Amino acid sequence: MDLRRTWYQIATNAAFQKKFEKGLVCETAEYTLEPSGTVKVNNSGRIDSVSGPLKSAIGKAVQVSGGKLKVSFFLDIFGPYWITQLYGDAASGYSVAVIWSCEEKFGIGERDLWILSRTPQLPADLQPAHLYDVARGMGIDVESLDMVPTLQAGCW
Repeated sequence: MDLRRTWYQIATNAAFQKKFEKGLVCETAEYTLEPSGTVKVNNSGRIDSVSGPLKSAIGKAVQVSGGKLKVSFFLDIFGPYWITQLYGDAASGYSVAVIWSCEEKFGIGERDLWILSRTPQLPADLQPAHLYDVARGMGIDVESLDMVPTLQAGCW
């Protein structure tokens, strides 16, 4: 499964945004294959406005199996990063991905969901409501996540 190149964050849950992306807009994730076989993850966004300074978080990802990866942004503390939905085709590069992360560490439950697209907006024939319906069908409690759109207008 090739996720390399840039992905634009279309939406994420409010708790993740508040904890890791507070004040950021124009968020992207760029994945680059390293010689070691790991994937370099560069999550970035603009601080406070589309013309604000760029803030980045660099991490690494390792494929566990299929669409299941583990990702770390701090030392070697990894969290699950499961690709639950892909749209488009592998030959030309998928156009939309939905990512789910659910784990409990130190008695604290973390549940995060992201919608990513190869373009700053979802394709016209694919709406967030459909992606959320599919996620619900997989047992993800989308309502409890309080999903929020990511500002991408005027960024590019």
